[in-house]
Amino acid sequence: MSFMPAYRAGSPAPWGWTPAALGSDLLAWWDAERSDLITHVGGAVSSWRDIVGGYDAVQAVGAAKPTYSTTSFNGRPGVGYDGADDELTGPYPVSFPVGAGGGEIWGATDQQAPGADATVRAAASLGNGTAAGRALERTVTASVNRVNARIGDGTSKTTGVATVDFSGRHVIRSITDGTNIYSEIDGVRSTGTACVPTTTGARVRLGAGASAAAGSFWQGVHSTVLFTSLLTAPQAAQLYAYLNGRLS
Repeated sequence: MSFMPAYRAGSPAPWGWTPAALGSDLLAWWDAERSDLITHVGGAVSSWRDIVGGYDAVQAVGAAKPTYSTTSFNGRPGVGYDGADDELTGPYPVSFPVGAGGGEIWGATDQQAPGADATVRAAASLGNGTAAGRALERTVTASVNRVNARIGDGTSKTTGVATVDFSGRHVIRSITDGTNIYSEIDGVRSTGTACVPTTTGARVRLGAGASAAAGSFWQGVHSTVLFTSLLTAPQAAQLYAYLNGRLS
């Protein structure tokens, strides 16, 4: 089976820009529009493989399986998480960063938790928990949803964006350059927070944090999640343009 991108009606033409153009900077790419890489029964997802290397994020427990739908993300395919226990976990790809290595997490997602819910919720994560992992999260400030990057430096450091309400569909991003961390939503970046990561290669997880026992469960629908190396400004602009096409 090929893991190269497939195209659907309304998608960019095969000769147009897609994340595959990032080459080796694209470390993993889980895309709900690749239905051929999703295994489900009645929508209950047991396996979601990425496009780059076929990395398999799985769930064997019935109640904890997220839900695939062909229309749940703005009329397009999506994988939904109930905020209670849904998540998918896979092995740590050898290309993923460890220690203080730079890297990014991206998502086009519909964040559905209300501002009254103060629970921290992870869209995607890697590593091993808060001390030795990385997560792209939703947090709450004064009852308003915010995007947040949580990076382990032996304990945990976070950075949030306070200017955009993270409710509904958005493109979100966490950035780790080895000495600072940033979060972004729709291109709006946080002030950097000094942090030297101590990431260990334990696992990659969609819809929850990276601790051995899953927690911080996502509530909402993913269109796509990508893990990349540190991107240049032109690369990031192209990826934003591609993902923004799914939001409206």
